Amino acid sequence: KVQALQKHCRLQKQKISFIIMDLIALPLNVTNKVVSETVQAADKAFSAIVKPATERMDTSSKRTKQPASIYDIAEPMLDLSSIIYAFIELRRQAKKRLFKFAKEKKLVRDEGDLFVETNSLAVLRNAIISSAEKLKAFKASDTTDGYAYHKSVKELDVLRDRYNLNDGDVQLLEDYIHIVFMPKTAGDMKVDFRLHHEWMTPFLLAFGGEKFNLKAILDCSKKDEKAYLVHVDDKHTSEDPLKKELTYAIAVSEKYKKIYVIFRGSVNGNDWITNMQVNACDLLLPGFTTKSDTLKEKQNFGKVHAGFYDYLFGKTKTGTISKGEEIMGTLSGLVQKYPGYSIIFTGHSLGGALSTLMAFRAAALNEFQDCTILNVSFASPFVGNQDFRNSFEALEQKNRIRHLRVSNENDVVPLIPFMTLTSPLLMTYKHVGMNVRLYEKSLFSPDYRIFYPKKGSVVTEVRNAIHSNLLGGINILSIPYHLCPEYTERLDSAKDQLEKITLDELYSNKNITGWSVEETPEETSEKQCR
Repeated sequence: KVQALQKHCRLQKQKISFIIMDLIALPLNVTNKVVSETVQAADKAFSAIVKPATERMDTSSKRTKQPASIYDIAEPMLDLSSIIYAFIELRRQAKKRLFKFAKEKKLVRDEGDLFVETNSLAVLRNAIISSAEKLKAFKASDTTDGYAYHKSVKELDVLRDRYNLNDGDVQLLEDYIHIVFMPKTAGDMKVDFRLHHEWMTPFLLAFGGEKFNLKAILDCSKKDEKAYLVHVDDKHTSEDPLKKELTYAIAVSEKYKKIYVIFRGSVNGNDWITNMQVNACDLLLPGFTTKSDTLKEKQNFGKVHAGFYDYLFGKTKTGTISKGEEIMGTLSGLVQKYPGYSIIFTGHSLGGALSTLMAFRAAALNEFQDCTILNVSFASPFVGNQDFRNSFEALEQKNRIRHLRVSNENDVVPLIPFMTLTSPLLMTYKHVGMNVRLYEKSLFSPDYRIFYPKKGSVVTEVRNAIHSNLLGGINILSIPYHLCPEYTERLDSAKDQLEKITLDELYSNKNITGWSVEETPEETSEKQCR
């Protein structure tokens, strides 16, 4: 009787636990008891709506120009989103070493002097860069006349004697300056990583390891060794971790006629403080430019994560133009220099969220006319509310933006923050874009599923709610699912299937989106950004 009573108590305790879990999950439109059956029914209904990938390929093969597949779009952007972590860390380590050396040699007084143009280090830096550029020009020319290069070497020798440096000192300076200040191609980054990866061994262990990062760099270099960085903003990465600003890079590929804006994900304390600011604010565009710009008329596109907005469109540490508007200025100059190049924003985690906000900014006010902005994000948390989603979708319908949002099953980051706390009170966040969710290789799950917030579809709403359930993503072992190596492994696992699907086809399918585009993606993709 005692054993029977104990068993009965255990059963009652389990029932109470189930009831509590059901009550917690009710606001998320899912309960533990019906998840399995509802997932199967919703996925079955969704599959009935969408044509099989092979059928879509049969029709698309008739086109004169085949758009890039989902895999072909995602794979190089995942490499870039992975590389930026290691690349920025390498630059940070080089700047630390450069500052220590320059201070010992009395070339600077504090770390901020590394970027000053009027001190002794700047004189040496300019001479070293000039000598390297003249050597490169000499090697590339047909003439044997190396007068300009030899003259620059003599000028550098004079400076060496003036600042009491030896040949070893100059060589060290050249190494550091080459990493921090010289323009970078994909080939240069490969060499830098191979020579100096030991500087950041602990960091690499936390971000995929040395082999993973080297492979990502090699893959990028193989695709286009001459692709180069035109701008890197990481000036505040070596200061107080709670006072740092967002970090990004802009690159150009003349081979593929593309301009890339890559945002780094969370690394320092301020990144995580930004992530934790779950309350929302109005998405007012354009962002901050000057103190007087509050008088200018700004457009409101809904509410977005306040931390992300301030990081991208708020005042900088120096009170100057916001990072987002700075990026817009740089892109405007690049589009004039490279007419016809497409613009792609990408990033992982926090970088994915920032890339989505920045891509929307680039498309929202139509500064780049007749151009479809592409956003490829990985492991992005929620960005905005339903009003923001409506604004985003309006741009999608006009072919002004396309968003490929890649997420992993069991990665909790894309499931947060699901709502605000106080400002505004309990506002729910909504994802945007065409979501490709990747699954761990298994006999019991597909390699991927596709999600899109189709309006007016009960089946889609239920299916999306189930798969976006925060409780379903919580797992003590979920951290590896968020990292770039796991995303790479799952993307490669689904390669054969994702190569049969194009983003254009998904957006052109009214059964997926619930709306019709104003013009075909093929027509839009041929237009120049201007």
